[in-house]
Amino acid sequence: MDRFIRRENITLFRRRLAEATSEEQRKVILQLLAEEEAKDGILRAGQGEETRKTKDASIEPTPVTSPSR
Repeated sequence: MDRFIRRENITLFRRRLAEATSEEQRKVILQLLAEEEAKDGILRAGQGEETRKTKDASIEPTPVTSPSR
């Protein structure tokens, strides 16, 4: 449930960032977005996954693997 809420918050903050009309709004929204993305990253890291950003700025899980020799 927490993961769902974080992902919804991230989507909302990205939408609000695109609609922001002042620099002050952008700063606040960017801070909120960074905090939620960090929480989401910590949650995923605890589950053995890393995150990576794609062209559309969405976040997708990437399995953690050992380097090949």
